[in-house]
Amino acid sequence: MSIQRLPVRRARPCALPVQCADLYESIMSLNLTAADSETVLTVSGEVDMSNAHLIGELAESALGNRPIRLVLDLSGVTFFGAHGISALLRIHAAVVLAGGRCTLRQPSTFVHYLLAVTGADRDLVLEPAAPPRPEPTSGG
Repeated sequence: MSIQRLPVRRARPCALPVQCADLYESIMSLNLTAADSETVLTVSGEVDMSNAHLIGELAESALGNRPIRLVLDLSGVTFFGAHGISALLRIHAAVVLAGGRCTLRQPSTFVHYLLAVTGADRDLVLEPAAPPRPEPTSGG
């Protein structure tokens, strides 16, 4: 077994902490988890015209495994542009065409609002919201 070590370019430190925070907050994160009959694609961060296509590409690769159910978890999305809505509609159509079921899990308030305003929520299947947990009562 051989290990190849490559030089790693380190990022220069930011002059202001706010600049560093802004840099890292604008990144989208995708995570794909597959179980027997369900595949969950978790999206977090900002979804815009520069990265929305990545959600579709990852969903298409999951369709190659023919999941019965594709769940798009959008609970961690902080920004959602029109390209994101287009990506969701394309993914939904592809999953249905493949004979599967596509649902949106816990879309963030921002995503939920945009889906409602654009009418896309009529075409997409949203999982029912989990019932709120009861507040603990203090004894005494």
